[in-house]
Amino acid sequence: MFPPQRLRPVIPRVARCALTVVLTALTLGAALQAQPTRALIVEAPAGTRGPLDPLDLLRAENPAQEFLVEVREVQGRTSAQADDFVQFEVRSERAGYVTLLNQNPEGTLTFLYPNPFAANRTIAANQWVRFPDDRSFRIQVTPPFGLELVKVLVTPEPLVSQAALDRASQSRSLVVVEGEPTEEGTTDLNGLDPAAWGVATMRMTTVGPPSSPSARSLDVPAGANYYSNRPVERWRTVYGERVGPTRSVGTPPRAQPPAVEGHTGEIIVIGRRGRGSRSFGDPLAVGSMFSPIRVVDPSRDSRDASGTRSLFETHGTSFDEVLASLNADPDVVAAFPNYRVATYGSMVATDPPTAADPDPPSPPSSATPDLWDLQWGLHNAFWRTPRARVDVRWREGMEDYRAPSTPTIVAVIDTGIRMDTPHLDGYLWRNPKERINGIDDDNNGCVDDLYGCDFVDGDADPTDPNRSESHGTFVASLITGASTQTIGLAPDVRIMPIRALDVNGRGTIETVIQAIGYAVKSGAKVINLSLGQRPLMSSDEKYDEGLAQVFADAREAGILIVMAAGNDGIDGNSFTVYPSHVRAPNTLSVAALDLDGELASFSNYGRADLAAPGTHILGHTGSAGVCSDDGTSMAAPYVSAAAALLWAASPNLTPDAVRETLFGSVTTIPGLPVRSGGLLNIEAALR
Repeated sequence: MFPPQRLRPVIPRVARCALTVVLTALTLGAALQAQPTRALIVEAPAGTRGPLDPLDLLRAENPAQEFLVEVREVQGRTSAQADDFVQFEVRSERAGYVTLLNQNPEGTLTFLYPNPFAANRTIAANQWVRFPDDRSFRIQVTPPFGLELVKVLVTPEPLVSQAALDRASQSRSLVVVEGEPTEEGTTDLNGLDPAAWGVATMRMTTVGPPSSPSARSLDVPAGANYYSNRPVERWRTVYGERVGPTRSVGTPPRAQPPAVEGHTGEIIVIGRRGRGSRSFGDPLAVGSMFSPIRVVDPSRDSRDASGTRSLFETHGTSFDEVLASLNADPDVVAAFPNYRVATYGSMVATDPPTAADPDPPSPPSSATPDLWDLQWGLHNAFWRTPRARVDVRWREGMEDYRAPSTPTIVAVIDTGIRMDTPHLDGYLWRNPKERINGIDDDNNGCVDDLYGCDFVDGDADPTDPNRSESHGTFVASLITGASTQTIGLAPDVRIMPIRALDVNGRGTIETVIQAIGYAVKSGAKVINLSLGQRPLMSSDEKYDEGLAQVFADAREAGILIVMAAGNDGIDGNSFTVYPSHVRAPNTLSVAALDLDGELASFSNYGRADLAAPGTHILGHTGSAGVCSDDGTSMAAPYVSAAAALLWAASPNLTPDAVRETLFGSVTTIPGLPVRSGGLLNIEAALR
């Protein structure tokens, strides 16, 4: 573990406010005593005679570059309070690479910049540049308050190699400074002439404290050094050791929002309750959805339900004419194109999978799954300190969890599920109201549906045809299930498999609405939608109204709908992504957070309600084993599982109350561009 530091690099967020802290120039005399530390890792640049010593860097001449940070009162309050984040602004007479060194009163030395979280940067001459910037890393001030020596160096070449920092745990060419400083005096820094450095000035501002619950103790596997490198790099190393080589572990490419998104050429019509004799099109098998829903094909003429009116005679002959005329019909709530949808996940590490456990145990109590420490979203062992840890606080929440009398049913509307996945053995829903007799016994829109329904092939088998990379299986394995490898979030859940997407992860809003109707009739409490369509340049008012009516029907049945925000890397307030664009009292839209505590680069934001882990997520893809997956598809199941846990603790909650509890109990992350401002926090939700 690092020794205590009152100024340390942590993961970033966007700055919000600025309060000036006074800086005073200081000439450094006798060397300060350094405590043993593993925080300093330096590799000499090419051409030097040997490794650089950070102590020598602090002793080097150019006293104008040394600053005493003095915390003072500003308008009745201290300008740097407990857990405040700070930023340094640097201006140099010469262009070059910036190095920031910190030595606190106890003598502990730290590289503030560069570090494992931030790469080397150059600055131009006579221009103020901020360190850290908004997206690289953050520096946090921790008590007790006092004085800190900070030195800024601007040199013609980097003094600290980023490659050295990335290879910190492996390379023998690195110098890890531990122990007492060398004899007092200046140094030539192995031939690097301080006279060639630019003389810099510096100022500092605070950027606001974070708001997060206190962390409990964190168990770290014995012998593992999880604090010597950036979290994501350490995760990749452990993944390679435990699971095997990977094709790549990263994020899916950012999609560019198209001007128009495709549809099937059909029109979905949401009718008003109690009407329908004058409706055109084929009724959807939507179980007990309370609003009549039909599909109209404008390319061919047809008769209405009463057989008295012609589609072309009543509504026109072109797609646009039929769409506009249907929306003018008083019997219609909304009509909109049958848009195409797809999954929001990207399989990135499946070569080779770990062999599946042939006989998975019940959810572990004292036993720990083999790959537990790779499930960082539940319990982040890759973070640098328990205090700065980023995860959904699942472990803390489960300390007070009590099993419900009956399992909560979560409908996974997706590509289907591999029924032979050992991880889900015992966690799949079985329809108690259906028999194999060729009759829809429970009138839920599907015949002989013992284990779910398939609205792609139109039968009662929701099995995903993809045996090795099943998106729906992966999503379900995050919500619940257990094996010797991983564990799902909610132990007392039954997954209702509903297939609305094909083997390639593509479908239509028609099959999604059918699937929602089936879930409504069949007793689901939570619906997970890790899917959506590509962005539209603007919203469709009637599409909004139609989906709002579908969601209202689900709300009337007591269902919460959790939706992935999308993987286009765009602001949902500027572009429109359905279905997550539509807000309702019983819906939550989920953005993806990465392992470093940042909004994932691919994640949509702005209109999303909250964030959940969405990169480097470990789960089961089918009968073959485990892999890693990225996407807002992976973030949504965390929230679906949290809703199930909340319902297990309080069965009488309404979907609106579950939504508000999850929305209002997040761990706030300053600058996170989601409506709640934070990350799912299961401990706080269950409190």
